[in-house]
Amino acid sequence: RVGDVWSFRTVAPGPGKIIREWWFDISGSGVTDLTGNDRYPASPDGSEFISAFEGPTDWAEQYGSRLRGWLFPPETGDYTFWIAAEDNAELRLSTDQDPANAAVIAVGSGNDPRQFDESPEQKSALISLVAGERYYIEAVMKENTIGDSLGVGWRGPGIPTISVISADYVGATPYVAEKAYSPFPPDGAQGTKQTTTLSWSPGVYAASHEVYFGTDAAAVAAATKASPEYVGDKQLGDESLDPGKLAFDTTYFWRVDEVDSANAASPWAGSVWSFWTGDFLVVDDFETYDDVDPAPGEAGVNRIFDKWIDGFGTMTNGALVGNDFPPYAEQTIVHTGAQAMIYSYDTDQKICEATLTLEWPRDWTEEGMAKLSIWHFGDPGNTAERMFVALNGTAVAYHDDTAAVQKNEWTEWVVDLAAFTGVDLANVNTVTIGLGTKDSPAAGGTGTMYFDDIRLYR
Repeated sequence: RVGDVWSFRTVAPGPGKIIREWWFDISGSGVTDLTGNDRYPASPDGSEFISAFEGPTDWAEQYGSRLRGWLFPPETGDYTFWIAAEDNAELRLSTDQDPANAAVIAVGSGNDPRQFDESPEQKSALISLVAGERYYIEAVMKENTIGDSLGVGWRGPGIPTISVISADYVGATPYVAEKAYSPFPPDGAQGTKQTTTLSWSPGVYAASHEVYFGTDAAAVAAATKASPEYVGDKQLGDESLDPGKLAFDTTYFWRVDEVDSANAASPWAGSVWSFWTGDFLVVDDFETYDDVDPAPGEAGVNRIFDKWIDGFGTMTNGALVGNDFPPYAEQTIVHTGAQAMIYSYDTDQKICEATLTLEWPRDWTEEGMAKLSIWHFGDPGNTAERMFVALNGTAVAYHDDTAAVQKNEWTEWVVDLAAFTGVDLANVNTVTIGLGTKDSPAAGGTGTMYFDDIRLYR
């Protein structure tokens, strides 16, 4: 059968376009009513390019929208941002071109159009930006009924008064089209796991990639295929590199050049990216979990609850890890990086635990490690329960404060490894985080916790 003729258009790199998307028929006035909907962000009802970081006024009812793009600062210096919205909106800005590094910098609620000075929450702190760099920016708005608007303004070098951001400074793509971009670990990442696989996104003309890797920034920047920093070619579609086990407390640098032998402009030399492995061992930083659902009948692979096994589907284990809909890992309440683990508990006549089977590190005596650190975030409405961590299912250490689950700020729990009696610390296979008393169901209650940055220190 003869099919329909379809068409598409490409988007040129650089500034000139802001993306506006919208989702209809979603009730509620909170931003989370949009971001928690299973159609967000992959299935908007419509989208368009707009010329200013501003949505229409009194446009529709019971909908949500998102404005997004990559900001190109005209000059290096300190900038301030504002947001005005009806009903509610959040303004997020990344530290670089990667959306995963975006954080909320201002909040608007019940504001008239362009009314940027009604509350202190509408205004960001001073933010230093560099000319020539690109920064992902987005505003997410939720409207319920009776009036809707969204606008984002800024002030900074060459912009003396608060002005709605023009598309002259925002692009629909984050990168110089020919170059590799979006590295993982993110450029400048701190405390990278020593068993990390590097990855990146390809430039538009790439047929293959030349990869350079080392511990000397200048050497990596100047390296050629004859240099020791050259680690090989990768074909298009294989944008990853396993560098082997990385050294403790070491800064690494890497570069990806894009190659197309049929193009006279090839190769396109990449930026030099860096990351630091840290003076600690990362048990889990929650950064690598994804939202890829398996095909029907197949098992999941790398969602957070595929790795942290909880009580889902049982009547005896009251722990549930992850969100019901993507993103499955927590991306708002995080300690460092872009993701953390949300953990709901019900300890009433149930055990309550989630367990991770380790691939690395299993030798907890490596590099002289002596302490386990877990960062946690609770809620005053949580039922008071003592937390515990268990190794290999048997060696248990309890938190000494049952009210720790009620602290709604990031708090570090440090456990001396000597507290885990009866376990071979050179062969730790599993880590369990639980609430209540391990293996002893009793009367209890419910709550929600967040965990991040599980590390080993000397």
